[in-house]
Amino acid sequence: MLGYLGIKKLNVFYISDRDGAADITVFNNNCRLIYIDIPKKEYLKFLITKGAKAFAVYNPNSLYILDNGNHSDIKRMITSVEGFNVDIVRGSSQKSHLLSPLEIRLSFYISAMFNCDYNKIFRINSFNILDKNRYLPGVNRRKGIDKT
Repeated sequence: MLGYLGIKKLNVFYISDRDGAADITVFNNNCRLIYIDIPKKEYLKFLITKGAKAFAVYNPNSLYILDNGNHSDIKRMITSVEGFNVDIVRGSSQKSHLLSPLEIRLSFYISAMFNCDYNKIFRINSFNILDKNRYLPGVNRRKGIDKT
């Protein structure tokens, strides 16, 4: 489905707290999809060694899924790339009424995962039942204040 939507390559990093080595699966059917199931410690090691030098190349075509994580967890996890300090931001701006290229790509990824079935995507969207600490990075889970 990604290939039909015009997306020719996608790297999916599924980052979890499990132990062990990375498990990499490659699919080539109208889109080169590389699914990487990787423990958090291994991803950080990869980012420091091999991955950092290529980060600028693979990142624009990558989707990161942090198992049981949110924006604050990612922000604390990734603090430097290739020796440079980085700050992961939420991406809101004065242009919040427009879609960024990143948001458009994410929408296409989600559409492809659900065979472009809008009704199914709409039914499973849990935005309206989420607590604010799941989508607002500055809200602390216990006290309602930013601790980052």
